[in-house]
Amino acid sequence: MQRGAEAERRSGEAALLAGERIVGAWHHLLFSRCRYFFSIFGFLYTIALRHRYPDISTTPSIEGKPPPFRYCGREEEHSFRGVMMCWIAALMFRLVLVCYRFGMYTGGRVHLYYGSTVLSTTADLVLTASENFTFFGAALSGAGDVNGDGYNDLLVSEQNYQSGTGRQLIFPGSSAGLVITPIWTVKGDGTDDVSGTQVAPAGDVNGDGYDDVMVMSIRYDDENRGDVSVQLFNGAPMAMSTTPSWYSRDKSLHVGRLSMASAGDVNGDGYDDVLLGGRTYADTLDMAWLYLGSPQGLQDIASKIITDGQDSSLFGLAVACAGDVNNDGYDDILIGAPGYDNDQKDEGRVVAYYGAATTTDVVDDRSSAPLYAAVVGNILTGEAPLSMNVQLLRGRALQVEVFTVPGARLLQRTVEIGAGMQRVDITLPRVLPSGLYFARLSAESGEVITLPFSVVQ
Repeated sequence: MQRGAEAERRSGEAALLAGERIVGAWHHLLFSRCRYFFSIFGFLYTIALRHRYPDISTTPSIEGKPPPFRYCGREEEHSFRGVMMCWIAALMFRLVLVCYRFGMYTGGRVHLYYGSTVLSTTADLVLTASENFTFFGAALSGAGDVNGDGYNDLLVSEQNYQSGTGRQLIFPGSSAGLVITPIWTVKGDGTDDVSGTQVAPAGDVNGDGYDDVMVMSIRYDDENRGDVSVQLFNGAPMAMSTTPSWYSRDKSLHVGRLSMASAGDVNGDGYDDVLLGGRTYADTLDMAWLYLGSPQGLQDIASKIITDGQDSSLFGLAVACAGDVNNDGYDDILIGAPGYDNDQKDEGRVVAYYGAATTTDVVDDRSSAPLYAAVVGNILTGEAPLSMNVQLLRGRALQVEVFTVPGARLLQRTVEIGAGMQRVDITLPRVLPSGLYFARLSAESGEVITLPFSVVQ
């Protein structure tokens, strides 16, 4: 008898829990791409629950109080909530059908407000999606002047277009305002799981007089790790190409998080540059990559890799162009590290790096830190040694370790550092194959800096 009562009690509790869980299903109904699945699932679940427990009573009593929830001959006063969840689910299912029938669900919209001495609170133009549930406007940005007509254009992402393929559109500016017909449309290539998670202007990276744009996408591997990449599309006077001229994905390097921004012209050569920030799966170290523009477009290899040397600082979570803050003719860049630990855990900070004619001289203002180091050039070729500029304010001994990206240590050496900024050359044990590596510097006082560098053969 006790077993029977226990089984009966658990059966009733399962029914109550099922009713309450429908709330979670309806959250997905309203906010996820699985609206149809969860709406039908919730409705059918309600019918099934009523069939399984036919003696559920939902008729109000004469006194106006809710009756007890009865299952299998037992009564539970507090279980009336589960019944109400079932009825609410059924009503919401019908509401969704009505909303869809009359077009109340749309694929998103973009509101445009034209600048003025007094900014209107009413949108001057509203762009809407052509289909439902496409997340039109999930990411958007000014595109610069991609067609060189003297008017700035608008870049909009439609992430869920064609069930996740995604597409991006450019709406041109004109003397009459924004034109509602896009002049450029590009769809995801189908290999990415999410296309257009971010969009941004790139400036004019090839100096042809037409601004370029960037699109970020995510591809998931078998381990459900997101491989994030950035594609760059060049502006053109007539029809922009739908084939990217440059993309950031390194097939041997998973990047789990990425941010992107135009860096302006960091080295003053007349071509705009691009700054990316992110983290690889091979290490907990966060970093930023600076890619220089040229007549051929963005260079394939980052000319400078920057890190703050602190694990899990989220360095590069936000990157931006600061303009020329010191008026030396070179644009400067900003890199945020919201998880940086100093006096307080995760207090965060923003570091400014000043532009210069050569990226070796693109440095920040940390020369007064107890341990400061920067790899000279960031790119090694052939049998060239690993060269670093190092300053150690306390102590003289410095331990240097070199690792591959998977974490295998190639070298461990202790060097003596004199006063002031010193040049330290480390001869590598062999000619390394092309790829990304890390040098970890540890001082006697406890400071540690990890510096990434590339090898190209």
